[in-house]
Amino acid sequence: MPVNRNTMSDRCQLFRTLWTHDPTFREWAADQGGVRLESQDLEVHHIFYGSSRVNRKANELRICQVVHRWIHQNKAAGTIAALWKQKQLGKLDWDVLDECRDKRRKGCARGWVEAQRVSGVYAVMQKELLG
Repeated sequence: MPVNRNTMSDRCQLFRTLWTHDPTFREWAADQGGVRLESQDLEVHHIFYGSSRVNRKANELRICQVVHRWIHQNKAAGTIAALWKQKQLGKLDWDVLDECRDKRRKGCARGWVEAQRVSGVYAVMQKELLG
């Protein structure tokens, strides 16, 4: 089912999570302009993407540019944080994420999360996702 973008948050759905849990992100984001950025230049981010970005609630978060840049610089940690946030929002659906990642392989999204080597708060998030 496509996402109705009119019902999405008017603030970045991931900024506060990263700001609260990761001091490295907090320092980096402060250098970029700080918390005022969480409601500026919002866009839909596809957690798993490829040649065909699948518009499904489980695969989308509305994020600001500073978080988008950070996710692309920190692929594993950023994706795990985005999935963890989806779990907190009640939108985590592994079957849908499998479809978004690779339509032919059941379990590929969860397998991707298992294969990542992350530390600190992202290892805790990873464990909660897989728990």
